[in-house]
Amino acid sequence: MAGISILGLPGPEFLGLYAGVAALTLGLSFLFIRAADPTRDMARLKVPSEPDAIALAYLSGGVNNVIRTLLFDLRQQGYVGITDGRLERAAGAQSGRVLDARSARVLMALSARPTPGELFADPALAADIERLCAPERRRLVENDLLAPPGVGQTAGTAFILGSIVLLGLAASKLAAALLAGHHNVIFLIGMAAAAEIFLWMLTSKARKRIASARGTAYLAAIKRAYGRSLSEKLGQAKSRPTGAAAFDAGSLFLVSVFGYEALKGALEPEFMSLFKKSASDSSGSCGSSCSGGGDGGGGCGGCGGGGD
Repeated sequence: MAGISILGLPGPEFLGLYAGVAALTLGLSFLFIRAADPTRDMARLKVPSEPDAIALAYLSGGVNNVIRTLLFDLRQQGYVGITDGRLERAAGAQSGRVLDARSARVLMALSARPTPGELFADPALAADIERLCAPERRRLVENDLLAPPGVGQTAGTAFILGSIVLLGLAASKLAAALLAGHHNVIFLIGMAAAAEIFLWMLTSKARKRIASARGTAYLAAIKRAYGRSLSEKLGQAKSRPTGAAAFDAGSLFLVSVFGYEALKGALEPEFMSLFKKSASDSSGSCGSSCSGGGDGGGGCGGCGGGGD
C-alpha cells in the first residue's frame, strides 16, 4: 500500500519527502491566494495631483492608520498633549481650525488620557472612524483598490487544508515511528513546526490584507512619485517657526503613506519615543502604531483617473 510504504520510509528519506510536501503545500497556498485577487491584471491607476490623505491612510493601514494620521495632524495643530506617557487634550494654544467629524472623534477619545496602545485598542473609536470613513471606503472599492473578500476566505481555507496535510502526515509518521520503537523524531517535529509556522505567516498576512494587488501597486506608485516631496517637507520642518505645522492639509497624505518612522524631522522626540515604546510593549493593535504605510491606495481625491 502506498500509504504504508510512505510511513515505512527510513527517517532521512521521509524527511526529504516531507520537505517536498511542505514546499508543495506552501507553494500551492501562495498560488491559490494570489489567484483570488483578480485586480493584479487590471490597468494601473494614475497618480493623482491632489491625493486624499484619509483614503490613502485607510488603504495603507486601515482604521488604525487613519487614527494615526489624524492624531499627527491634531498634534501639530496643538490639540494633543503628552503627560506621563499618555495622550491627552492639550490645554495650550490650538490652531483654531474647525475640526471635521473624524478629527473631533479622535480628540474626544483623548479625554480618557489613553496610551497609544489603549487608543488603538478602543473598539468604539475604531467603529466610529470606520463608519465616518464610509465614503472613502466606497470609492476605494469602486476602484478595486481594496482586497477582495475572496482573498481572506481563500487564505483561511488554505491554512486549514494545509495544516491537515502537514500535521496529519507528520503525526502519522510520528505514531508509526514510536510504535516501531524509534524515538529519534526531533527533526520531524522541528520540520513540521517550521512548515506550520511558515503556512500561518503566509495565510495570516493574506487574511489581514487591506489593499488589493492593484491597491498595493498604487501605493508604491504614490511613494515613488512623492518621495521627493516628503524630503522637501522634512527639510522645511527643521526650519519652521515654533508652533507652525509641518504638514498642511494638502501634504498630510505623506503621513498616511510613509508613516511616522519617515517623519523624524517633523515629529518631536517625545512623540516618537512614546509610539516606539508602545510598539515594543505590545504585539497587538498598537504594535504597528509607529509605522503608517504598508502593503496596504485611494478613492476620491486619492484615486486617479484611468489606467496608465
